[in-house]
Order: sequence, then structure tokens, then C-alpha cells
Amino acid sequence: MPDLPKWIQVYDPFGHWWLSALVAALPIIVLFTLMAGLRVKPHWSAMAGAFTAVLVACFAFGMPVSLAGASLLFGVATGMMNIVWIVVAAVYL
Repeated sequence: MPDLPKWIQVYDPFGHWWLSALVAALPIIVLFTLMAGLRVKPHWSAMAGAFTAVLVACFAFGMPVSLAGASLLFGVATGMMNIVWIVVAAVYL
């Protein structure tokens, strides 16, 4: 596995906590707007929210693209493992 670059997160990149919090909330806003407001299918809404989270992390918070991609893959793998764990447990039950 290649070494990923080191990165220190800046919690307030815009100098105003409310603006930084609003930008950080964009993925949730996109997810809920697509699902509830526009009635887009949940899997498409989730992918749009994840893509928005990667864009916000890279461009607004300065996260390296390799770390953002690795974080996305880790989150997908963790979510899939939780679903598989529940389904397998239900089958054996």
C-alpha cells in the first residue's frame, strides 16, 4: 500500500465558524434535498452526497485527493460490511 500524504485538518478554513459549518454541511444538504425535495432514488442521492463530500474536503478544507479517495473507499467498505453482517446474521438466525 502506498504511503498517503500527511495532512492536518483545519476546522475553520473560512475564518467564520458559521460559514465553515455551512460548507461542511453541504453533503447532507445535497442528500436530503435530492431525496426529499426532488424525490431522487436513495442510491443516487447517496452517491451525489458522497461526491459532494469529496469535493468539499478537497477544495474547501484542502484535503489531498488521495486521502479523500481513500476515505471514500474506507467508508464504502465499512458501510457494505455492516450491511453484509446484518444480512448474514439474519440468514443464520
